[in-house]
Amino acid sequence: MDLMPEEINQVITTNVTALIHVIYLALPHLLSSTQHSMINICFLAGKASLPGASCYAASKWAIVGFTVALQQELWKQGIRVCAILPGQLEQLGIKLPEDVGAISLSAITDTIAFILQHPTGSCQQKLFCGRWLAVNLVSLPVSRISQFIHRVF
Repeated sequence: MDLMPEEINQVITTNVTALIHVIYLALPHLLSSTQHSMINICFLAGKASLPGASCYAASKWAIVGFTVALQQELWKQGIRVCAILPGQLEQLGIKLPEDVGAISLSAITDTIAFILQHPTGSCQQKLFCGRWLAVNLVSLPVSRISQFIHRVF
């Protein structure tokens, strides 16, 4: 790890502290709303660390841990909390090797739409869609999840 303390603080502040503050501010609105879903979008480094990016990976692990804790705290109040962890994203103008297996932005937005279209409930199951997308997802019948995977990927 070759980051200076200021750089470490910047990574943690950007990736973790900012998210906690935003959720703190959004929570009263979620509690008073009929739409009770919180979807944190992270990076797969939150589950599979990358060499040379230990501080970044630690910040993503923190988001996953925070999301899991929020699931446990908020489900009784009817708030669904999920985490979407995409891997390498297709980016306009950036050429990636064929074997990277980048995921499209539309696959992520389709995943969000899929989650929001289903009733709120316990978010304790994990769904792995291909190599590059992991989702903590509301409990759904396997047939619906299977249809979704085939539609998106």
